[in-house]
Amino acid sequence: MKKIAIFPGDGIGPEIVDAARLVLDAVDQAAGLNLQCTDGLVGGAALDATDDPLPEASLQLAMAADAVILGAVGGPRWDGLPPAKRPEQGLLRLRKNLDLFANLRPAQIFPQLLSASPLRPELVRDVDILVVRELTGDIYFGQPRAVELVDGKRRAYNTMVYDEDEIRRIAHVAFKAAQGRRKQLCSVDKANVLETTRLWREVVTELAAEYPDVHLTHMYVDNAAMQLIRAPSQFDVLLTGNMFGDILSDEASQLTPSAKSCCKSSSSASFPLISFTCCPVVALQGGGCRFGVSRFWCRMRPVLTGPRWISACFPPGPKSVPNSRPWRQRRAASSLIIPPSTVMTTIFPWWSRRSIPSVLPIM
Repeated sequence: MKKIAIFPGDGIGPEIVDAARLVLDAVDQAAGLNLQCTDGLVGGAALDATDDPLPEASLQLAMAADAVILGAVGGPRWDGLPPAKRPEQGLLRLRKNLDLFANLRPAQIFPQLLSASPLRPELVRDVDILVVRELTGDIYFGQPRAVELVDGKRRAYNTMVYDEDEIRRIAHVAFKAAQGRRKQLCSVDKANVLETTRLWREVVTELAAEYPDVHLTHMYVDNAAMQLIRAPSQFDVLLTGNMFGDILSDEASQLTPSAKSCCKSSSSASFPLISFTCCPVVALQGGGCRFGVSRFWCRMRPVLTGPRWISACFPPGPKSVPNSRPWRQRRAASSLIIPPSTVMTTIFPWWSRRSIPSVLPIM
């Protein structure tokens, strides 16, 4: 029996996790995995209940699990709290305690969704990028850090720091990922300004000798941000530090029609934590179920690229930013509601025998 810790979190998190749980349960039944799923609190939900963004019970639940599913953390209602009490601290502590140093963020577009991308179809037609982001070092965790009063003026500082072991282990992840893809790795840094990323470039370059089949290039982060918009299909695997990766992975996700169509996972040497809509995939990988992963994707691809899904998520009309007024008006006008039985019967034919609600509004 494999243990899955589930943290719905805040905002849209519970809705996302509920949908993911349906798929996970379906795969569990199909493959006979006997998964044991247990819910826990993190972020704002944990603050409201326990006055702690990551209660000890939640941390112990995660530590004892084979994989963790996380919905979302944070929201405007908690923005006024002191830094140590903000919901995001629960996520950072979870990453640090589980040593989730490798964040994997894919950005791939289906041909059927080319017209829904914010960029012109010819720019994103061949986009298939994997952003590998180091997740437990850099300026987010570096010490010292503080806001202090000096000579009557407020002054704040953070510390960007990496050691070569931290760089080497995330680089190994990126090189191995590139070996299984198009064998191209671009390491992103700011070596012309920052000593931290000069060391980053040196260590990655040294490690390249162990992967002669992978073509390594280096790029400054400002240029990488531009190239992701100018010519995104040039990239295969992007390797970045924590702060640069935070920004570039979100930018890469918007090359596709929506960040919600991608998943992201964070892992240590043997432990996965999964966020967003495709979380059953990595949860199953954490549970050792390759059968479940392959079957999930074989059934899920036709759903994600089917006309009803596309019409529901991306109504026809002039391009506009998702969640903007014109976009919401077209969505409301479409009034398309997809029965989950239709979706789930496509994924697993025997799903129609299950008892589920008759309709499910999309997004």
